Amino acid sequence: MVPRKPRRNRGLCLSDVVVHRVQTIPIVGHIPHSGTHIPGWVRSALLLSDEELDLKLRKMTDWYTDQLFHCVVQMGGAAVVCRHSRLVVDVEWFENDEDEIMASRGMGMIYTRTSSGRPLRSEPLPAEERETLVEKFYRPHHRKWKRWCLQASVSFQRASSWTVTLFRPDLCLTSSIRIPRDRTSAWGPTTTIRPRRC
Repeated sequence: MVPRKPRRNRGLCLSDVVVHRVQTIPIVGHIPHSGTHIPGWVRSALLLSDEELDLKLRKMTDWYTDQLFHCVVQMGGAAVVCRHSRLVVDVEWFENDEDEIMASRGMGMIYTRTSSGRPLRSEPLPAEERETLVEKFYRPHHRKWKRWCLQASVSFQRASSWTVTLFRPDLCLTSSIRIPRDRTSAWGPTTTIRPRRC
């Protein structure tokens, strides 16, 4: 597998909505971890060397989940695809660290530690830096995802939103605790997707 090159977008990399012509089935995919883009201004705040960051990016990306979901888009579904790396902001996690269980390990919505526990950003993260990241990446993504879920619910009287990620089966997160109240998601092993109602 050859990783895709990060997309450059003037320091800002928002989510894309992928629709084949027009949405004809009530499915909205949420692809949170296939993106690899890290804007230069975010990169400069990360404490890893280029080599360490490249390795971490390769391990933390859910490679090709956007392409795996493309068949649903071709059938008439829609997908909200996050194009920046989860090392910038993890759009799958809760915005409030008090609600996010992984925040206690430095891996809340904005990671301050790597998956192996090494420092990724300075701790504590300055409030102004956190708010900038939330405003530029997290909230626009969630507004777009919510808008498409609501639009599908109105158009089809009900809809389902599927979060598409890759997990080893022994690490599968199937708890409904991760499902936002205003739209629903599904987690499953490998590429298994379990839909829930919007």
